[in-house]
Amino acid sequence: MDEKIITALERQNPWWFNKHFETGIDRLAYYPYLERYMKSKEILLLLGTRRSGKSTLLNQIINKLILNDAPRESIIFVNLDEPLFMAESHNANFLMDIVDYFSTKNRQLKKFYLFIDEVQTVRIFYFFFKH
Repeated sequence: MDEKIITALERQNPWWFNKHFETGIDRLAYYPYLERYMKSKEILLLLGTRRSGKSTLLNQIINKLILNDAPRESIIFVNLDEPLFMAESHNANFLMDIVDYFSTKNRQLKKFYLFIDEVQTVRIFYFFFKH
């Protein structure tokens, strides 16, 4: 995997290095509802208006996973608003390449959590959501 992409992912995932990350105003009232779905292998999609707290909620869920002893390396956050990632918006395999890279690097882990923010910036997903 390209070193620039790895560096961008490392910036977006400060918990990998035990660094502090902002979790904003508490929105965890939704957490018990969402937690039921986190044990399934299904994709959970959070929809909402702009600036309604979706990204904040993702960070709070990540923090809750860490507090509940999920391995930090098992939590992968990808903000597709990153210019490097936007350049890959035509590449249907981009996200799979990220998951493959980290699952290979962390073979000892049985479960991964993949959080994707700003998914609408990827043309591949835009097609699926609009049709």
